Amino acid sequence: MAIIDQHYLQPFGSIAGLLALLSFLYCILVLIIRPWNRRRLSPASAPEVEGAWPIVGHLPQLIGSTPLFKILADMSDKYGPIFIVRFGMYPTLVVSSWEVSKECFTTNDKLFASRPPSTAGKYLTKAMFGFSTNLSYWQEIRKIATIHLLSLRRLKLLKNNRYLQIDNCMK
Repeated sequence: MAIIDQHYLQPFGSIAGLLALLSFLYCILVLIIRPWNRRRLSPASAPEVEGAWPIVGHLPQLIGSTPLFKILADMSDKYGPIFIVRFGMYPTLVVSSWEVSKECFTTNDKLFASRPPSTAGKYLTKAMFGFSTNLSYWQEIRKIATIHLLSLRRLKLLKNNRYLQIDNCMK
């Protein structure tokens, strides 16, 4: 009977070993890649808040009974008017000064106007123009959509189609 139990448990032991190996490799990768990425940043870049966890980032520090704006204001007092917080694995730039925000939206507006890459933007660029990362393409498509699809004249022309679709959904 003991031989049969060990025979059935053998795949679970190998799966557990594989998961342990993958976890170990991930930790080693994070310890090697993260410092390398920080060295690549220029000295003038914004400081990153300390205490980020590997996958969840700063979310445990941001969740609690204290409102988020107060937590970010305390971080702003400690790190300055511009700093980086990780929401999950994604770094997010926090700007808490009107002078810095004015610089972001006037001098560096093209950099901040682009969208972050996403899977929808990667595979559905032509179909989902809202996820496009290319600023000139996005501006052109937005202009076409605003003029030709969302103009008052076009909305009045397509009013019957909308009503028919609502009726079909209600049936």
